[in-house]
Amino acid sequence: MNMGLLVGALSTLIEKHQKWPIVLAVLLILLIGGMRSDAQAKGILIWPTNIVLEDGKNVGQVLIANSGDKATLVRISPQKMKMDITGALHKVGDAEHHKCFAEPDTIRLAPRQFILAANTQQTVRVIGRRPDHQPTDETRIHVSIAYYPVLSDLPGNDENAGGTKKQITIQMVGITEQIIPVFVRRVRSTTAKVYIDKARLLQNQDGSSAMAVKIMKEGAYTVRGDMKVFYIANGGKTEIQVGKMIKEPIYCEIDSRLMQVPLTAEALKAAGFEPGQGHFRISFDEIRENGPRASTTFVLPIGK
Repeated sequence: MNMGLLVGALSTLIEKHQKWPIVLAVLLILLIGGMRSDAQAKGILIWPTNIVLEDGKNVGQVLIANSGDKATLVRISPQKMKMDITGALHKVGDAEHHKCFAEPDTIRLAPRQFILAANTQQTVRVIGRRPDHQPTDETRIHVSIAYYPVLSDLPGNDENAGGTKKQITIQMVGITEQIIPVFVRRVRSTTAKVYIDKARLLQNQDGSSAMAVKIMKEGAYTVRGDMKVFYIANGGKTEIQVGKMIKEPIYCEIDSRLMQVPLTAEALKAAGFEPGQGHFRISFDEIRENGPRASTTFVLPIGK
């Protein structure tokens, strides 16, 4: 937000209506990109969190449920987003083209705007169209689901009993946005090539540990799998899982991704971890309904 423009607008309003009592109720605008926040989307649940259209399937649906005590205005729109090497998502304009991006006109959403009353739910249909010139077996577009307060729930402009004065309320309302990906696949791919290029144990200043991993992918498709870290002490017979990240994606447009897997202090202690001893095993696996699709393992020895 441009705070200079905001301050200028408020100053102009106060100067113009300096004889009116003005109440300014300013709320922080909260904008989310790619990740749901319970604090900011309290009472709103969506399912599923990603949609796959493949095997001739052109229609999917998203269920949006409002378990809160107030109605909310919901607006839905297609949005191109690009993943960087860290896994962060960035919005890009419709004019930016990539072989992995589906165009907004290839997806239809219905309904695209509605008021969701408290303790109700709404199903949104997602209809995909595969263009004849689709350059890859998979394209992706994201669906932006934005929530606004209903205007009738906001304070308005009131006149006093004499009708000679007005009270102006200026309120900046909070907006919450949730993003879910929609994959349009021309064929179902049964295998994918991934491998872990390197890994390094990180010791953070607060005493916590993490495993930094660089994973590589071959091909223009998305892989979404579980990254797990195991430790076995020198002379040990059983490895113990000490960290995991679930359903982490590596999107079509990138061929490598950096991940940091938090390691649990209790699990490390149970495994008998000692700095400079033993070794870690790191695995990444994508399991689909028809079985494993991508799998790789990397061993990081740290023993002397």
